[in-house]
Amino acid sequence: MLISGLDQWGLAYTQAFNLEAIHSLTALLGGLRTRLDARQDTLFQQYFEQINDVESDAIDFKVDLRRGIHLALWHAMAACETTEQVHGIVQPLGSMMVALNTQMPELGWRLLADALANIQISLLSDLAPKSPLAQDGTQQLFASLRHALPAERYQTILAHAGQAVVAWQQASRHSAA
Repeated sequence: MLISGLDQWGLAYTQAFNLEAIHSLTALLGGLRTRLDARQDTLFQQYFEQINDVESDAIDFKVDLRRGIHLALWHAMAACETTEQVHGIVQPLGSMMVALNTQMPELGWRLLADALANIQISLLSDLAPKSPLAQDGTQQLFASLRHALPAERYQTILAHAGQAVVAWQQASRHSAA
């Protein structure tokens, strides 16, 4: 799972920041794989593929991983100083989210709902980016998902994200009281 996670983080960052590669990550992953003998490498490859191919395998890991990737890229977008920089991150982030929905037709929507809920919670918290660029980028992201995803799927994602946000708000009120 560690290698799968590192691989996915690396892919996300290379796409979002227009990098050809993250050389230190490539070296790390290569170094880990070269230590395996042929049998171990075959087993590794089978497990690696299974994590990707079977939606429900390591689902908690997948939720945490995608939440981390999506929120990290969203925060990077929120820190941008120009409209071009915002668009340069929003476009690949939205594409990653749409691709996740396609790659995981049964459970992908839950991962997207989790990510959108956490973005909304960040916006409602004191840690929210206050810049107009960050707000515009967030609106662009939600609009791109609304247009790219089937309407029923998008509404389901928003409904679940909304439930999580309401639960967070209620928990926040109770802990503040």
